[in-house]
Amino acid sequence: MAALLVTAVLAGCSNSGNNGNGNPDSGLPSGATPSNSSAAAKPQEGPKPLLEYSFYQESDSPPKYADNPNDALTPVVESKFNIKVGKVLYNQGSTFKERFNMLLATNDLPDVIYAQSSAPVVASSGQYAELGELIKQHMPNLLKYGSMDTWRDSYFEGKIYSVPALWVDTALPQFNDVYTLPSGNWGLVIREDILDRLGYKYTPLREIEERVNETQQKPSFEDFKIEPAIETPEDLYSFLQKVKALNLKVGNKEVIPLSIPWWAQHHLANMFGVSSSWQYHEDDNTVSGTPFGDKYGKEYFQFLNKLYNEKLLDPDFAIQKDQQLAEKQASGQVAVALVLMGDRSAIHEAIDKIAPGKMYHHIPMPKKEGIIRNGIDTLNPAAFQFFIKKDFEDIPRLLQYFDWFFSDEALDLKIWGPESLDLWEIKDGKKVFKDDALYQALVKNEEGGIADERYYTKGLGRYGHPKQYSKAFSAAPGLVGYNPYDWERSYPYKVTDIFEMSSSYVTTTALEREGKLLAGVDDLTNGPGNWLWSDFYNNKSAKLYSAKPGSFDKNWDELKEEFMSRTKYEEAQVAMEKVFRERGLLK
Repeated sequence: MAALLVTAVLAGCSNSGNNGNGNPDSGLPSGATPSNSSAAAKPQEGPKPLLEYSFYQESDSPPKYADNPNDALTPVVESKFNIKVGKVLYNQGSTFKERFNMLLATNDLPDVIYAQSSAPVVASSGQYAELGELIKQHMPNLLKYGSMDTWRDSYFEGKIYSVPALWVDTALPQFNDVYTLPSGNWGLVIREDILDRLGYKYTPLREIEERVNETQQKPSFEDFKIEPAIETPEDLYSFLQKVKALNLKVGNKEVIPLSIPWWAQHHLANMFGVSSSWQYHEDDNTVSGTPFGDKYGKEYFQFLNKLYNEKLLDPDFAIQKDQQLAEKQASGQVAVALVLMGDRSAIHEAIDKIAPGKMYHHIPMPKKEGIIRNGIDTLNPAAFQFFIKKDFEDIPRLLQYFDWFFSDEALDLKIWGPESLDLWEIKDGKKVFKDDALYQALVKNEEGGIADERYYTKGLGRYGHPKQYSKAFSAAPGLVGYNPYDWERSYPYKVTDIFEMSSSYVTTTALEREGKLLAGVDDLTNGPGNWLWSDFYNNKSAKLYSAKPGSFDKNWDELKEEFMSRTKYEEAQVAMEKVFRERGLLK
């Protein structure tokens, strides 16, 4: 599942910690202790009959957890509940929709389906249960991590048909310990040595790293600010002009003020409140999407055109390969970027040789003055959805079982494993690993070492980690992006990647948290976005950003006419107005 959680894209108070399993400052919601938060999921007195469910994961390759003889967690869970996962299915060479329709036609749909982008296919089939009221009755552990009101992105026709693997918004103020980073998104990165040359004031990332390690206190957004701030597109334009005026060179090559991958046209558009997705605009109660539908789409491409024609934007940005951009960044040829490509450590090592102690420094995405904009990507706590077939023999019991995976008992088990594995001991009221070599291997996170052999293949590790080898945990929902019992909390905090930390604090506000940004829900409403990504950004947008003076307006009008007719935009817009209205936004 972790490979699907990206970009990456994609978030409670204190826990007494008196059982030795967690850190007193873990960020666990108030009142959530192992004794009271697990109670609702405990099996009732007396034996219960075996309950087995088949499971489908929306993935193209066979899940590694389906047949893992080293799985140490699944036997514990099966013994506790007498519930087990039976047959595990996946796409198996088809698209999810094709495979689902085949199973539907043969009356062989699985009992539980995990779906993400294809969730509307499941919800619209009429074969899976409406779960909203049942979740309220049977899943108190899940609900302590967030209100169902924040799940609106997973609603189908105004109802809830799934249990989420809940993405926790760790930017909320109750997650106030140094171990918890807010979810990051997109901004810009600028070489610190060029900030120095231009007289900007800031705290270098290396100094912030040293301070955090020394004080064991989490930083704030203020720590990463630069002065004067680059707040608007015009501020960015002025900064790029100043970079160009420096006439910096790497060998015989000029330093490029701004270089981005071709797909970053979508991200930079956020400066003007423009998105490739559908948006609800609260200020005027409207729904729109794409540069050709959003209010300031034309102004955005006029801005991009100005950067391109004044040689402030890399002339090769649309045709360069990722590796070529990475090489430019590592050579010191790029002053400002959206993202570091490839091996970020290698890029920063190369920059350190050019300017010792310096790195790329994050800033928030600039914003056109006076506009109200939504996020770049959405933080949907309920994006990863588990559906239960409506004729399943005991839905309440299965929901109580699923709820246990959000309990302290389960969260602790997933990180530390059962006592039978003999991995941990209690020191100073906390669990620590008996073998320091295992701890060091987990810190280094190298492939094929003892961390894999003694930890991950046993099914251990935070839910959503790329290495998921426990059948019981992988075929059930859980907490994504947060676990109050993470092993790191038992040791002094040490920054592992200051660049990633800075991204988390600086760009978290670029995440859309109010459900105002949505992908389409069917072929019609996905049409505009599909055209952008398949035909426009990597091909036809050159008619705009590279247009010569006098031809931009003509090219814009022609492309907009093509877009409107080929994507049935106006029809799709009406359909999405209905979706936003169902989700309680459009009035």
